[in-house]
Amino acid sequence: MKRTTSPPQNKTTQARQNHAEEHSTNARTLIRPDLTPRSLTVEAEYVNRLLGLTLPPKEIVDLLKKMRYDATPDKKTITVQIPPYRTDILHPIDIVEDVAIAYGYEKFTPQVPNIYTSGAQSPTETRDEQLRDLLTGQSYTEVMTLILTNKEHQYARMNLPDEDAVETKSSVSSEHTAARTWLLPNLLSVLEKNRNREYPQRIFEIGDAVTPKGKNNHRLAAAVASPTATYSSIQSDINGILHSLKLDNQKPQPYNHKSFIQGRCAKIPSPRDPTKPLIIYGEIHPHVLANFNIETPAAAFEADLDLI
Repeated sequence: MKRTTSPPQNKTTQARQNHAEEHSTNARTLIRPDLTPRSLTVEAEYVNRLLGLTLPPKEIVDLLKKMRYDATPDKKTITVQIPPYRTDILHPIDIVEDVAIAYGYEKFTPQVPNIYTSGAQSPTETRDEQLRDLLTGQSYTEVMTLILTNKEHQYARMNLPDEDAVETKSSVSSEHTAARTWLLPNLLSVLEKNRNREYPQRIFEIGDAVTPKGKNNHRLAAAVASPTATYSSIQSDINGILHSLKLDNQKPQPYNHKSFIQGRCAKIPSPRDPTKPLIIYGEIHPHVLANFNIETPAAAFEADLDLI
């Protein structure tokens, strides 16, 4: 009796067989990995406009074939079959780039633009730099904190009722489940982490918060932790800010905010909308200080720079 054996398989053959596997599930056959080409339609006018050329669709197809694409021309469009290994093709602009490569960069004629632009700092950044210089001159140190935080940090620890905020989905950390709606809680957190350092501590931050509707809100906040931190001391710093912003005519008004001591809090109304506070400031409430484990008096202010 003669026994027949199949020839031994080398590692390459075995790897190729294992590369594409068939799975039968409920009368369906799934082949993995899926090597079916993706299809993408690109307008010839789009290609020519970006490259400054006048190539007909058929010539664009010829160039794409040089880049190992299968492509079919139409009157105004080209349907491109993207090989499965070209995972870098995400947008029609990627096809345009490959057309340019196949055409040859050396064939493009450089042209000097007939217009010029000059770079300049945006008015917002100019104002921010002005405020940074002013606060640094007032012995403040700038800090930069994360825009992601959590609602407990933003509201409960600040002696405020829970409110809406932009929240993250499936957050890895319970510390970063929402976008901050104002900056002051983060500054108090910095003071909490540095409570074993020498006083006085004077810090500020200029940055964005996010409104509950998902809109960026540019803000400035500052905090002072010191045995001599009072409403009057923070008021003098705000006077310098108002003078720098040419808002000397904006006068303080009494204001109630649960994060500050009642009767030791005020607001500066916005010149654009007097019903909204441009700046709120005062002495931090003892309950808030206790929530952040801060054992020295603190005063702070926060400004909505979008209201200037």
